[in-house]
Amino acid sequence: MLNDERVAVMPQTDFAFEDIPDLEKEAVFMPRLSPADEVVFDSLVQKDESPRLHEEWAVFNTARFGNIYISRAVHIPSLQGDVPDANVLVVVRETDEGKLERLPDLNLPIGVGEGEVFNWEDPRVWELAGGEQKAILGLTAVRREGNKFVPHPALVEISIENGDLKIDSTTVFEEVGKNIVPIDDKFIYRPESKSHSLHLLVKPTAENKLALIKEIDFSAYSQVDWMKKKVGTVARPIDIGGNLRLLPIHGVRGGMGIDGEPKDDVYSVGFAIIDNDWNILAVSAEPFWNREDFLTSLPYGQGLRGDREKEVVYLDDWVKRGETFEFPLNVGDRITVMDRKNLSQLLDQKWIRFSDGSYQEFSLPIVEPESLPALVA
Repeated sequence: MLNDERVAVMPQTDFAFEDIPDLEKEAVFMPRLSPADEVVFDSLVQKDESPRLHEEWAVFNTARFGNIYISRAVHIPSLQGDVPDANVLVVVRETDEGKLERLPDLNLPIGVGEGEVFNWEDPRVWELAGGEQKAILGLTAVRREGNKFVPHPALVEISIENGDLKIDSTTVFEEVGKNIVPIDDKFIYRPESKSHSLHLLVKPTAENKLALIKEIDFSAYSQVDWMKKKVGTVARPIDIGGNLRLLPIHGVRGGMGIDGEPKDDVYSVGFAIIDNDWNILAVSAEPFWNREDFLTSLPYGQGLRGDREKEVVYLDDWVKRGETFEFPLNVGDRITVMDRKNLSQLLDQKWIRFSDGSYQEFSLPIVEPESLPALVA
């Protein structure tokens, strides 16, 4: 039932809020290391499972392609303050018996020279139809450009051949931004110049040119506390029926953290209700997942940078198994925690919609999917 109370707000105008820092001249580039098998396996845990941390490693931002996991692995002693967290992309296969097997790392070209890709980050998968075990991998390609590291959207075609992951083609685009989610013949990403907007683009057919289809504008929701600083996309939408979808998003705010100390960035994950034309109908009133939900899996202070400057819960993907959705959540930029929810659990939360200059909070009763559009309109 809709609440009667409305809160008048003035949404902020979207703006370029992130400045790409200059690279210190004396920066030293460390060789890439790859973790041992047990490090990778121990970093993929179930929610509320006791942690099996390895002091020198973080394995997070995990995507799924069939029974294959693709994750970022960062060697913690190699971290440098003004250099992106250099990673390798580790690959694991889950057998029919539920056991994990290590596959060769996904070796995309890297370099430290001008215009070369220094890092491939945050994999997200769109599995292609046709039963040929092919997929499009969306990645952030961080290139060195002058004395800066600049993020660009990238698409990598991959396939499974003789049980192993194979790279078929790689394309890096000139646009600047992050959070690349491939969706059929399109992809969405957040331009670096935007804090509360995503761009939906058509993939090019020639000359690496992209066509903007729609700007997905969240600026009306910029006063919702958990997403005040910025909004990014994290995974492809979930069809909920009635021509509606749930778009997983991450929100960032500044302010007090779990320890009562001020943080520059507090990341959490929620959802937007969108229609088939990518119009935003409502957003989660509160985060669906935040760092406090995972203190059993990763005790506070054990994040990649100790949870001092920022608190992180993030998401790169989901898979559906029967009536259950499985979400591989990045916790603390340190481990991947699997959480399972059904559709009723995802919908059973407080929602906010922006209408006539104010926010209105509402809940969704348990109804048939065909009835949902009238409830969020």
